Amino acid sequence: MLVRTGENTATWSAWEARWTNTVTLQPGINRVLVQSLNSNDVEFARATMRAAHLPARVEPTTTDAALVLGYIDPDNFLGGALKLDALAAARGLQARIAEPLGTDLVTAAAGVFEILAAKTVGAVREITVERGKDPREFSLFSFGGAGGMLSPLVLRELGAAELVVPNLPAAFSAWGMLMSDLMYEISRTALLTLSEATLRDIHTGLEALVEQAVQVMDREGVPRSEVDLERMLECRYLGQEHAIAVPVEPDTDAASLEATFNTLHETRFGHAMREPIQVATLRVRATGRVEKPGLPRTDPVDRVTVAPRRRRKAYCFARRTQIPFGLFDRAELRSGQQIEGPAIIEEPTSTTVAHSDQIVAVDAFGQLTIRQRGA
Repeated sequence: MLVRTGENTATWSAWEARWTNTVTLQPGINRVLVQSLNSNDVEFARATMRAAHLPARVEPTTTDAALVLGYIDPDNFLGGALKLDALAAARGLQARIAEPLGTDLVTAAAGVFEILAAKTVGAVREITVERGKDPREFSLFSFGGAGGMLSPLVLRELGAAELVVPNLPAAFSAWGMLMSDLMYEISRTALLTLSEATLRDIHTGLEALVEQAVQVMDREGVPRSEVDLERMLECRYLGQEHAIAVPVEPDTDAASLEATFNTLHETRFGHAMREPIQVATLRVRATGRVEKPGLPRTDPVDRVTVAPRRRRKAYCFARRTQIPFGLFDRAELRSGQQIEGPAIIEEPTSTTVAHSDQIVAVDAFGQLTIRQRGA
């Protein structure tokens, strides 16, 4: 990555193997670019190279920054299966980030997390604020092995209602596959100006797509009673390029469709127009409901507060300095318990960090819910 801050330019290699040639952040004059991987980076792409455990390379990553900030125990990474070299992590950050930028090691490591948080906040704003939604009305959901370290910073910045960290967050994608229904979408280009006359052809076209979608679900062995069908028209004002998906029913008339589209357009873009409406695409989505595993509940305990098993010095973004954090084993937490930050909750494949202005609660399913104090 290339980082420009005022007159300072330094190579920053907090790489992520899955990103190539991608602009990840552009806050004001700061620009962060992800360096592309080449054929010599096979091992890096397979294991996300870190200075901490592959000393032949000193390019620091976010894992190294987490080590420097005290969030990860180098002797307990992956439940103790892999030992990390904290000194190598510090050397990599010092040489590649702190010294070129003229700052100290801890500030440089905190900067890695600040950049990651800013990038994530920007992405969330794109799908909320820029679409007329207030992120303060939503709950954030954190997953991935490093999600619990970064997401509390996103919560602080966005002011969202709460942050939920599920069980086994590092394996949440696999859990998502088990909890997913079958879905099939089929579409057809229309390019018809909306009127009562053209709407008859539109409904006929939609029902033809419905029949195809149902046949696909039949082949997948999903009973018709377990199939939900959604009919949508991708509409736009005549002459526009981008379209908005408008849900319709078999008996929707042109007037109600026009009113719905105008409302959606005003919600998305802040205005509606009196131009003719063009139906660009017919779309049908079939969802086949399948059996899913249940979520086990944890037994509640009488003791609401829980004491840390020990403490470790780590960086608190609420106080902008390193302070003692309470350490907790997630496997020992039970429903109804609460933890006041600063706290680090460890499990073999993930770490959750709550800062001094945050509170963690354990729900009936063992999920962690993090809120800002006073929220």
